[in-house]
Amino acid sequence: MAPTPPAIDDRTYDELLADALARIPVHTPEWTNFHHADPGVTLLELFAFLAESVNYRANLIPERNRRAFVELLGVPRAPARPARGIVALALPRGGEPVPVSTGLEALAGPIPFRLTSGLDVLPVEAHVVVKEVVREPSAELLARHQRLYAMAGQAGALPAQVTLYETVPVGAEGRPTPLAGTVDGCVWIALLVPAATRTVTPDEARRQIAGRILSVGVVAAPEGPGVADAPAAST
Repeated sequence: MAPTPPAIDDRTYDELLADALARIPVHTPEWTNFHHADPGVTLLELFAFLAESVNYRANLIPERNRRAFVELLGVPRAPARPARGIVALALPRGGEPVPVSTGLEALAGPIPFRLTSGLDVLPVEAHVVVKEVVREPSAELLARHQRLYAMAGQAGALPAQVTLYETVPVGAEGRPTPLAGTVDGCVWIALLVPAATRTVTPDEARRQIAGRILSVGVVAAPEGPGVADAPAAST
């Protein structure tokens, strides 16, 4: 069954009228009576009714007419191509690594996809962090690093060239993480035993992932340019 084309304009009568009334203070601030008894409001209600009728008829335009309109505008149709994306697989309860073969079907809602490459699902989880510079370190933080500096056999105060940093998750609180404010301009990936796992110890996880390939997916941010044409990278 062919997909239902999107509506050209799905605003209702109430939404169209509300939009028109909201424009009154901007264009005619002297107009202050917005009640139904006002003749101007009556005209807006009439226009909202007519606009809703026009939208209804426009949304019934067949798909062949839509294609004809697009061709008149000089917008070529892109050839059909399969969608691509990144699938994250995990072992929530730990256990031995599970090999996944190429061609395995994965569902994104009702839409099926097939894996283009096989991989091993490992009993670890990744945390992506950066090293952000601590601009104003507290006295406690300085004292702690001073003790670490002394334990390394170095006497005296911390050298001026020592830069203190803290690890911050990438994309914390949904915000972008600029690399300009980091110590080394790098992104670090830490592999940890899942917090919910109680059956796998760190030593056991090291044994299980030894000699195996870890797959890391990288995808462009949604607001980045050319996201639709950016292929997913995997290492």
